[in-house]
Amino acid sequence: MKILFFSHDGKLGDAILHTSFVKGIKERLPNAQLFCTTAGATSQFWQRDNRISKSWVFNKKNLWETIKFAWMLRSIKLDYIIAWNLIRAEKLRFLCWLANPKYGVKIYTISDNEHASQKEWKALCNLLPDELFLQPIPYDIPLPKLARKWDKEAILLNCFGNDERRSLLLNEALFLIKEINRVMPKVKIYLTYIDRNQDFVKKIIERNECKQIEEVNCQDDIDRLVSLCVHVKVVITPDTSIVHLASTFNCPVIAIFKKDPILITNWAPKSSNYIIVQSKQNENIHGFSIEEVVKSLHELYKY
Repeated sequence: MKILFFSHDGKLGDAILHTSFVKGIKERLPNAQLFCTTAGATSQFWQRDNRISKSWVFNKKNLWETIKFAWMLRSIKLDYIIAWNLIRAEKLRFLCWLANPKYGVKIYTISDNEHASQKEWKALCNLLPDELFLQPIPYDIPLPKLARKWDKEAILLNCFGNDERRSLLLNEALFLIKEINRVMPKVKIYLTYIDRNQDFVKKIIERNECKQIEEVNCQDDIDRLVSLCVHVKVVITPDTSIVHLASTFNCPVIAIFKKDPILITNWAPKSSNYIIVQSKQNENIHGFSIEEVVKSLHELYKY
């Protein structure tokens, strides 16, 4: 079986969920060939996964490049193309038509009352009807080589989401770190960031008296971020891909969400030990209760 699935939305969180589909297929059909399209953060993510036969960056291609890519896919003689959302872009529809998979294009979506991981489960049940999938398969990310030792009693704090609405404000980050340091003065805090957030992190270091903070730049380094989620004691993060990285390795996670029941239902952590802290606002996470985060940290840190 030859399957191409789309992962060129550039969203690392979605790609993490897709690993359950990859795991389900490869466990039951070891000789199946899996291919995917990528962009941005998902490119490095899939390149490090040897279960993927080939991945291609597919981002902002013009019509001629799309045609050449589609003809190449056609030569592979795909059985399926898998999409995780309705295909609205004409260029993508044209690509699917020209690639001409043997059994067509399969589209899997979810309703408001389902977790996003149900899409991968539906795909497995549909493509492998003779197999028994009673529930979604756990996410499955290959472990990186441990490049350095992390403090296993430490806290991973991520302040950043994909945009400002899902990122902590500077005063929120400063107060949260101050409170963590007050109740756990000897616990190290790993503060993760990428290049575009460097100035924000620099201001945190300059204005905070906590001496237990270590900055960790994860720009273009998925392995470093994965390694942290594997080894720390607790993860604190807004609603972003790190929620799902922590879930993959069953690391206790405190996830900060805006006030949106559907969003939480769709994207809650899947680890066995997690707490969701909701903002009082529908538009963003600002104004979440720092006291509630610290209280949740007390509850999860003991595991």
